[in-house]
Amino acid sequence: MGTPGQRGGDRGDRGTRGHRDNEVGTGGTSGAPGTGNPGRSPQGPETPPLPSHAAVSPSPGDTPDRATPPGCPQAPACPRFPLAVPALSPALAVPPSAVSPVSPDPRCPPSPPQAFEECHLVSLEPLEQFRAWLQEALQCPDIAEPNAMCLATCSRDGRPSARMVLLKGLGPDGLRFFSNYESRKGRELDSNPFASVVFYWEPLCRQVRIEGSVRRLPAEESERYFQSRPRGSQIGALVSRQSSVIPDREFLRRKNAELEELYRDRAVPRPDYWGAYLLEPEAVEFWQGQSNRLHDRIAFRRQRDRAAPLGAMTHRGHGDWVYERLSP
Repeated sequence: MGTPGQRGGDRGDRGTRGHRDNEVGTGGTSGAPGTGNPGRSPQGPETPPLPSHAAVSPSPGDTPDRATPPGCPQAPACPRFPLAVPALSPALAVPPSAVSPVSPDPRCPPSPPQAFEECHLVSLEPLEQFRAWLQEALQCPDIAEPNAMCLATCSRDGRPSARMVLLKGLGPDGLRFFSNYESRKGRELDSNPFASVVFYWEPLCRQVRIEGSVRRLPAEESERYFQSRPRGSQIGALVSRQSSVIPDREFLRRKNAELEELYRDRAVPRPDYWGAYLLEPEAVEFWQGQSNRLHDRIAFRRQRDRAAPLGAMTHRGHGDWVYERLSP
């Protein structure tokens, strides 16, 4: 895996740092952070202001200079995310499973930025190791949305697509996210129920890649989460038949206003085309960047046959997991 690229793609309602729920359009402690690229300043994603925090003013260059066509409403400035670090979102704060952490080895070299060694793993269960890194990302004030992930899906005939969504739950069974079943990714997951997600935390110079099968979760779980969303997000899910072609933005404004009036005095129902997915991991890779490009890569994969012999450079993890170090 090479150096991760720039941020971008489809993003949805705010989650951990605000109230983003899913997409709109097309949502323990380990060692210290690694050495990043000198001279780079982290930039927050360009999004609307968070409802629960005061947004900081945009920095020069955050939005491009462009003329506003006659009759077109002036677009609001895109403020950067506030730097206040809230508590861990309840949706992500799933109690850790009963996995014994790796015992510290006195012979272990220092923690990053020097290196990310196998003895720096806090657990040999990869989702527990991921939880530890996610916790550090949540505590980093320079990471606007630590639970943002690039979700890649593929059509049955092998054509890939990717977009940004938000992790909304983490448990021993896998990663939860919510979306529109009729969107492109929804259709691709119906025909080819496998996906890969990537988390990239630039200030920590870290990346986590997770691959596995994906399935829909029961309607009851989708309903519980939908009812916890901000009312505007609930109506937005009804307004948007995601990925369908529409005439213009005014079409969305009119439909949003109609539904706000319709549900003024009653609960907003969850559309049957919107709900929860679970990604059940088969492979998890932890990447720690190094300034000399000799990046650290520790990859876990499931080995269903526990009696199968391991290679000389393959190590036994927790349960049916094994792990290996990969060349950068």
